[in-house]
Amino acid sequence: MIKIRRIRIGEFDLYRKVRLRALKEDSYAFCATYESALERTEEKWRDQADKAAEGSDQAIFIAFCGGDPVGLSAVYKDKRKEDEAEVFQVWVSAESRGTGLGKRIMDSVLEWSKSSGYKRIIATVANTNKKAIGFYENYGFEKKLEDSEETKMAMEIGSKKSAHATRARARV
Repeated sequence: MIKIRRIRIGEFDLYRKVRLRALKEDSYAFCATYESALERTEEKWRDQADKAAEGSDQAIFIAFCGGDPVGLSAVYKDKRKEDEAEVFQVWVSAESRGTGLGKRIMDSVLEWSKSSGYKRIIATVANTNKKAIGFYENYGFEKKLEDSEETKMAMEIGSKKSAHATRARARV
């Protein structure tokens, strides 16, 4: 059984474990490296996880299958725009891909963003990660800006496109 929930205060070890696994297994998908993450102090891991456990400025979601962590996402308030949130660190373990888990994780991000008062979600994806770009487009994001290295994508929360995508996923 799949369960997705927001990280709780004190669960920095859980966050660190899942994030390191994602970086090690799928390094191509992230800007950060496994090696740089290993260098982070326990205090930095704790601070990031605890801040994401409460409030409406940031959240980290962990997906579990049978109690084992198999997915991750983080969403943060854009400091430049009060009504925008940016999603990062979206990852689904190899054994859980193709099950719809990525969409369910994004549903958690969307629900949290909407309840926190955001109007738009931004995702920045490396151009080499074509699967992620396709995933975001299928979810309802649109390409907004593309340069030689990355594509910035956005989805308006509450738009007809995002509402349609959410209803379509609910029928599956």
